[in-house]
Amino acid sequence: MHRLRIPRTPLEQIIEIFGLEQQEPRDVILVSLDLEVNKNRPSIDQWYAISQIGVWYFDTRCLLQPYPADHHHFATRHFIVGGQRRFDHIRKKYHFGISEHISSQDHVNDVLRNILLIPDEKTPGKFRDVILLAHGIASDLATCRKRNLILADLANVVGLLDTTYLSMEVLGVYFSLRSLLSLLGLPVKEMHNAGNDANYTLRALLLLCRYGLHPSLKKSVQTLEYFRSIAFELLPDTTSRNALWRSVKIRRADKTLEALNLGGLTFFDDI
Repeated sequence: MHRLRIPRTPLEQIIEIFGLEQQEPRDVILVSLDLEVNKNRPSIDQWYAISQIGVWYFDTRCLLQPYPADHHHFATRHFIVGGQRRFDHIRKKYHFGISEHISSQDHVNDVLRNILLIPDEKTPGKFRDVILLAHGIASDLATCRKRNLILADLANVVGLLDTTYLSMEVLGVYFSLRSLLSLLGLPVKEMHNAGNDANYTLRALLLLCRYGLHPSLKKSVQTLEYFRSIAFELLPDTTSRNALWRSVKIRRADKTLEALNLGGLTFFDDI
């Protein structure tokens, strides 16, 4: 029996987390998590083989006014599991930073644990309490459980949130993440990239929170409008970054051809 449950009507818990009816927010980090699984494997394997991990950290300490002028302190991370060719291909679709490489499934569980072990800068030697968020979080928890990793039982995980239930509570309908983002009018590109989807999920939560609570919590209008500004922040332009990566790849290929032409590199052993 696990100690945490996924609330079916999460607005009340969200009010408490963000301190929308009290003086200060709860001292936690909201960790938006998205896992992509390798669906090219046989069905018996697919929930075991995680191909991508995405997270976005939202620290409630940022809600102590005045609010930050920019949102760059909300860190998004993206991990790609597999070989170098796969990494080079998928990282170009990630919008919020530089992807990180995990070479083997053997390291995935350790990465997932470390993602949630966030040192407390105010109390050395301790870790921050975290609340896990996902769109369809039961599926992500089940994926980890197949790997003998029970995220909800980690000591510093103090809550679970699911935007599917939040959309039902606010809008009256269960939506896929893509449909929910489209309905909310949020900026979206390259879905099914775990780093992007983790970011989009937290944007959806913030905007649903704003729409669901704005009429009733007049004292928190400033906070809810701040949430709206985060949700609608434009996606970073990755055109220049990806062009640079392509040029580096081309230069490497040119050097390989040059070495072959000069006889400094061969694919065959001398006979």
